[in-house]
Amino acid sequence: MPENPANIILSGQIGLIINGWITAMNNEQSIVKKTETALDDLRDLWGRRNFVCIVVLFVVLFPTFFIIYQQVVSVPKLKSNINKLETQKNEAEKKRDKAEIQLAPFLAAAELRFPDSPENEKLDLLLLRLDKAINDVQKAAQKISPERTINPKLKISLLSNLKAIPALDVEIMCVMSDAEGFSLASQLKEVFEQAGWEVHGVNQGVFTKPIKHLVLNFGKEPSQELKRTLAPLLDSFGYPRKVGLDKKLKENSMKIIVGGK
Repeated sequence: MPENPANIILSGQIGLIINGWITAMNNEQSIVKKTETALDDLRDLWGRRNFVCIVVLFVVLFPTFFIIYQQVVSVPKLKSNINKLETQKNEAEKKRDKAEIQLAPFLAAAELRFPDSPENEKLDLLLLRLDKAINDVQKAAQKISPERTINPKLKISLLSNLKAIPALDVEIMCVMSDAEGFSLASQLKEVFEQAGWEVHGVNQGVFTKPIKHLVLNFGKEPSQELKRTLAPLLDSFGYPRKVGLDKKLKENSMKIIVGGK
């Protein structure tokens, strides 16, 4: 399809102008002279063909602006991103090196404990061994609990409440040869005696079934006031609030058996 004659003429004019500028720039002239020549050509072109002048300015200035944008905006931004990536890389390498140093003793222990196991399984086997050891220690610690004692604040509260309700005859017992149980039974005896209650014991006995925690037996159903008074004592040790009736006891009697922890 034949090209439009106007487009051919326009393209030729633009090419001539640009070639003229390039030729002028290549001549041995000063920068000022070259600039004046270029401005004169543009002024002349603007007077004759406005549209062509705009196209020429676009063709000439767009690459310049693009280069300036690259140098001022894109390149500094790219350098900044590269610097951030380098910083992150260095930090990651430091963390990796630190982790390797911290892990080294475990890897050595795993190699010593499981020399015949596959390399990728040694550390997992060591972790399982450590987890089992921790569980064993926790179980042993649960069995070795501290001696039971009555909190001083609870003791004051018990004394105050026991003095405010009718007193009963109290018998206190513990399991024979249980030194910890005897200590707690002695503390209970002291509380009731200071409240003015009649206390018998501490007696020690042998039981056919293991006795745990605190066993409270009464000759008759205890009053609500007495239950509320003794409830904080049971709660302090985490024991259930249970009481029992023993027909062998007198109606105005209470028997406390201190069992094991």
